[in-house]
Amino acid sequence: MLALHTDVSKEEDTKRMAREVYERFGRIDVLVNNAAYLYGVRRRPF
Repeated sequence: MLALHTDVSKEEDTKRMAREVYERFGRIDVLVNNAAYLYGVRRRPF
């Protein structure tokens, strides 16, 4: 498992993510896209 912070709105970030995965593991078996945009939701401090 490898967790990477990637801004999916930036093409270079997604290319960097794929490159790092291939260099480490040689392939991608599962990809979880946990990107979200919450319109109109107020953020509360933790």
